[in-house]
Amino acid sequence: MAQWNGYFRWIFFGALFVLLLFLATWRQPLVHPYFDQVGIRDAGTVLSSIAEGPEPLKTFMEQAMLHIEGPIQFVLLNAYAHVVGNLVPLTPATMALPNTFFALAGALFAYLLGRKIYSEQFGYWCALAFALGPWLGETLRQPWYFNTLSCFLHFAVFYYFLSLALEPESRRYRVAAPACLTVYLLTGMDWPSFLFGLGLFVLLSGRLGTLLKNPYNLLPIAAVGIQVAWPIVLAVTGRERFLPETMLL
Repeated sequence: MAQWNGYFRWIFFGALFVLLLFLATWRQPLVHPYFDQVGIRDAGTVLSSIAEGPEPLKTFMEQAMLHIEGPIQFVLLNAYAHVVGNLVPLTPATMALPNTFFALAGALFAYLLGRKIYSEQFGYWCALAFALGPWLGETLRQPWYFNTLSCFLHFAVFYYFLSLALEPESRRYRVAAPACLTVYLLTGMDWPSFLFGLGLFVLLSGRLGTLLKNPYNLLPIAAVGIQVAWPIVLAVTGRERFLPETMLL
């Protein structure tokens, strides 16, 4: 029975990957039809020009923090386009491809979360509920990644915090829970509502002290500090016009 469950799991997520890949790439146009898509694609092609300019590391970090969907997306866009762009054209299908993997990872963590909460079957239903959402098909086809990446991190953060609440001595969960939350805080545009939900879960978990005393919580605290300090830096240095582009504001 356990062997059959293992086979079924591979078949299930393999089929899900094929479906997501089909939704992301089927009949994509050869060029991006809208300015937003062109702008996001071009934002991922500045690595070479930054590297050739003065103070490349400082410039790259500033551009990442100024990116409208957060620094993680800017880094991912440039890393992906730099590697793939020398091999294949950066068409809509090419630029949308990472969304397939982020969505698959989201479905996997939805399954893991459902399995841990209730049962194996419930985990599969959770994965399907996410993967078959009517909004996901169109989102997969876009050249930006913060939507699917945020969804993946939603499930991952709750999975690891639940696992930590159940197994507070596990070092893996003590590291993974705040690490995932840190990455989310650098890319999640819906952070007010998500942090409210996470805070409510922590408060009602019965493990409030254990979860709050985790020394690795310094990671998300540092991320919050960066997000708070960045608008202040912009205001002090006379770049107030960029304040609406910060994730905090």
